[in-house]
Amino acid sequence: MKKFLLTALAFCTAFAAAAQTPAATEPEGYRFTDVRLIPMTPVKDQHRSGTCWCYSTLSFLEGEILRAGGRPVHLSEMWIVRHTFMDKAVKYVRMHGEINFAEGGASHDVTEGIKNHGIVPQEAYPGFNYGTEKADFHELSLVLKAYLDAVITASGKSLVSTPLGQSLIDMTPDTLRDPVTTAQWEQRLEAITRGETSLEDFMREQCAALPLLLNPVLSTPAALQPGAFPCPKCGKALHRREGKNASEFFWSCSDADCRTFLPDEDGKPGQSKEKSPRVVTEFICPDCGKALLYRQGSSKVGKPYEVFSCSGYPNCKTSFWGKGGKPDFNRRPK
Repeated sequence: MKKFLLTALAFCTAFAAAAQTPAATEPEGYRFTDVRLIPMTPVKDQHRSGTCWCYSTLSFLEGEILRAGGRPVHLSEMWIVRHTFMDKAVKYVRMHGEINFAEGGASHDVTEGIKNHGIVPQEAYPGFNYGTEKADFHELSLVLKAYLDAVITASGKSLVSTPLGQSLIDMTPDTLRDPVTTAQWEQRLEAITRGETSLEDFMREQCAALPLLLNPVLSTPAALQPGAFPCPKCGKALHRREGKNASEFFWSCSDADCRTFLPDEDGKPGQSKEKSPRVVTEFICPDCGKALLYRQGSSKVGKPYEVFSCSGYPNCKTSFWGKGGKPDFNRRPK
């Protein structure tokens, strides 16, 4: 019995000693060494906004400012996003919804935004909804897209900017059209939400300043912009519009009901081109079996085209783009 107890004690001692023996050293993993640290501004959180194009491009520009010896600065992403949204909205309506309107964008949208609207630091224009600290575009995207679609559907003339209205805007003082003024007002509104000032004080200042700024406008009769081109059909002003392709333009009447379109010739309205007569061809409509009609024409920007349409219109509305006097049955106009 004594030998058994001694044996058990020796076994337990050996087991405890083995348990305290350190495990084999694991192989060391990768180790990174800083070779050169490039100064960069802190990482930003775009949260629930599809504006990575703006955050990434401004981050690059902030890094370039540091590389050039400038001080660290957080450029306002929402300043660019706001103006880019407005520019996209105008073009979306002008193109009658035929182009994309969404949160997405590209780097050149940022540089174009800075070129056209300038840039401000984040503290001057955070641009978030009141009471929030991060961007959330879920509601904005849905509401703004629905609003623009409603504008496109509407036929009221009040949606069209007239030369008289444009002249009135041109007469307003530069202070009211300056983006810095908007940024200052936004700062005051942010201060109101923080309780640092009151809405009454802000409105009192505006009521005192605006009459002085607008008095020259209110006391001067507005006139049509000089150099405006009249519509040959109704006599109202023509507007120069940007086409779907870059560097292409055309002219349209300011009256949406007139629907006059003219090509652009060196920045001025060109002559309307009469549509060529439709010629019956030997080509057969694959949908109804009747003959196709051939016609040549030019787009709003003066680009020539050929089109084959079914002679069975309006019962058959089939048509095809043409090339070299023959229909391309794989290409149908939208």
